[in-house]
Amino acid sequence: MVEYMACMRSNSFKVKNIEAFKKAIEDEKILMNDIEVIEEGGEVILAGYSFIPFNCGPDEGYEDFEFAKFIQEHLVRGEKAVIMEIGHEKLCYLNAFQYVITPEKIEEKSMTVPEGA
Repeated sequence: MVEYMACMRSNSFKVKNIEAFKKAIEDEKILMNDIEVIEEGGEVILAGYSFIPFNCGPDEGYEDFEFAKFIQEHLVRGEKAVIMEIGHEKLCYLNAFQYVITPEKIEEKSMTVPEGA
């Protein structure tokens, strides 16, 4: 059985309504395991021992869920959410991802070493 373990964290960013954002996160909690919303000076930080649920789909028993679009819908105009994840599978395979989300676009960057490199 695959045993992928990950940690994720974001920068602090402003959302349109912190309480509505926290409620929406709670509503999706089944997909986000241990992701916590930390309030800091009118901004939020996402952090936890969890993978970023970008690819949760029917194969995992969940409905499709576009996490980046979810974040994007809540961002205040002019804000940028940078979400980073690092994870491993039994310390054999290391993965790192970064997502930069603005109200206008979503950029994804994988820092995984390609097989055979």
